[in-house]
Amino acid sequence: MSAYLLTRPETWALATLLHLPIQPGSVLSAWLGLGDEPESADLAGESLASLAGKGYYFPEAQEQSIQPELLKSLTLASVNAAEITAILRRNGQAALTRFAQAGKSIVQYGMDETHLSLHPLTGQAELAEKIIPGWFTASQDEQLQVELPLGAFLLFKQACELADLTAAETNFTSEKFAKSKLLEQSKPLDLGVDIFKAAGAGNPASSIHPEQAYRLLVSKGFLNESAADTLEIGTAGQALAVSFSDPDLCSLIISLQIWEGGFPKTGVFLSGGERLFFLDASRKPGVFVIQQLSDWREGCSWVKDLLVAGSHARYAGYLH
Repeated sequence: MSAYLLTRPETWALATLLHLPIQPGSVLSAWLGLGDEPESADLAGESLASLAGKGYYFPEAQEQSIQPELLKSLTLASVNAAEITAILRRNGQAALTRFAQAGKSIVQYGMDETHLSLHPLTGQAELAEKIIPGWFTASQDEQLQVELPLGAFLLFKQACELADLTAAETNFTSEKFAKSKLLEQSKPLDLGVDIFKAAGAGNPASSIHPEQAYRLLVSKGFLNESAADTLEIGTAGQALAVSFSDPDLCSLIISLQIWEGGFPKTGVFLSGGERLFFLDASRKPGVFVIQQLSDWREGCSWVKDLLVAGSHARYAGYLH
C-alpha cells in the first residue's frame, strides 16, 4: 500500500479510541486543527465502518484490529517534533513532499481539505539515500567552492539572465551586457528569495544593496568589467552560469524545521548544464556556502546530518 488516506472524522475516532498522545505542532495536531470537531452522534461507529471498508480496521481481529503499519504511522504523526520538506522545481513546475520525524523513524505525509495521507514508516538512513533524485548527474566538475551573500547570489543569477538575453539578441556573437541595466533597480535586493518562501523559512536577513553585491562579485571573479559600463561573466562564475542557462535547470530544496526554535536548516541542490551544485544556507545567516559536486551521492552526507539533527528534536513538555 502506497499511502493511507484518512478523513478528519476517521482521524478523530482513531485518535480518541487509541488515546494517541497528540503533541502541539505535530502532524495530527495540525490536521485536526484545520476543521471543527465532528458532530456525529455515532462518530466511532460510522468511522470504524468506513475504516473497515478501506481495509484499515479488522473488527473480528482480537489481537490487532488496526492495520499495524497505519498504527505506527499514526503514532509517529501524533508526537513528531521535526518536519522535513523537499521541494523539487523543474520546468516551472513544483512538487512538494513532506516528512514527519520522531527519533530515527520518518513518515511521509500530505494533507488537503478532505484527507490526511500517511505512508508506512521509513528509517532515516533509507530516506537519506532516496531524497536526492538519482538523475541529478554531473559529468563536469570545476570544483567550485565559494561563499556568497544571498543578495550577491541573486544578482549573479540576474547577470546570467542578461548575458543569455544578449547572446540571443546578437545571434550568440556576444554575451556582454550593461552594468547600468544590471543595477537599475531603485531599491535593495530583497533576501526573501523564492527558495526560502517555498521552504517556509521566511526572510533570513534584511537586505544587501545591489552595488555592494556587485562589488563583491567583481572581487571574487564572478563578473568582469570589460569596458565602461560593460560586463561579462567572469571565469569564477562560468560553471554556475552554465547551469543557470540550462532550460532544464532543476532545484531541490530540503529544509528541516524543529519546534525548539531557530532558523530551519536548509540546503539547495541545483542540477543543470551537466553540473551539480549544493548551496548550504544553514552555516552562516544570510550566506550561501556553494560547493560543486561530482555526484549526487556526495550530497547524501549533508542529508544524513540533517536527519540526525531531526532525530534529536524533542517537545519540551513531552518528556515530563
